[in-house]
Amino acid sequence: MTFIPNIEYDIKQAIDVIYSTYGDTVSVSEKKKNLLKFGSRTTVGTGWETLMTTQGSETAETLLSTNGITTVVSSSGSDTSTIKYEYHTIAGDSATFGVSTDVTLTGTTPVTLPTAAARVSRAYNSDGTALVGNIYFYEGGTRTDANTHAVIPAGEQQTQKAQTTISSTDYWIVTNITLSVLSKTSAYAEGRLEAKPIGTSYWRPISQNFSCKDSSGTVELSKKPYIIVPKNYDVRLVVKTNAASVSVAGGFNGYLAKVI
Repeated sequence: MTFIPNIEYDIKQAIDVIYSTYGDTVSVSEKKKNLLKFGSRTTVGTGWETLMTTQGSETAETLLSTNGITTVVSSSGSDTSTIKYEYHTIAGDSATFGVSTDVTLTGTTPVTLPTAAARVSRAYNSDGTALVGNIYFYEGGTRTDANTHAVIPAGEQQTQKAQTTISSTDYWIVTNITLSVLSKTSAYAEGRLEAKPIGTSYWRPISQNFSCKDSSGTVELSKKPYIIVPKNYDVRLVVKTNAASVSVAGGFNGYLAKVI
């Protein structure tokens, strides 16, 4: 007989643990939202890097302590599409999730965002015309690699960023993590999930390290019991490899639970 896990029991267990550990009563059914964060990086090296598109030698992206991400621009004058971005604003050590907001590009001329943000967690093309250049969300003024916080790569229509912030009104119940090596001979990748409270500078692993090879396909780490990411936390998938410039993809998935 094949054993079929009782998914409802596992969610209830996570809800009970949230209450016993943090004192918050939460509801998955009231939130009614799954959350999948995925990313890719074509130049992963031998040190830990956030699995996302960054610029130059940058290997990670930082949640700002103020709502300092103010501007978006394209590297191509052809890009005049309307795009959507999902973001978090911050006040002290408390984060608020912002619903998807439209902004219309004007090519290589910078555009001020309708709502400034401490983090842009996702951005995507919502127009009928494909994007041509790199789309950069940054802190304004002169754009640099360091002040760029989200990128839609040229030829793509959405960011790929395996990192987000959990707001002050939510918990995230993470059920699985995936990792794969793409287009590289005799390479492997090692990954782990990390988290930290907003306002702190250190990251700690919240999953075991796991690995895959170029020949193994996508490896999935299914978690039982589920991983709980508390409210007002940053969470990311970090990776490293055995060589330079290895292409890696991965993500993590689960249920959002609303504080009630």
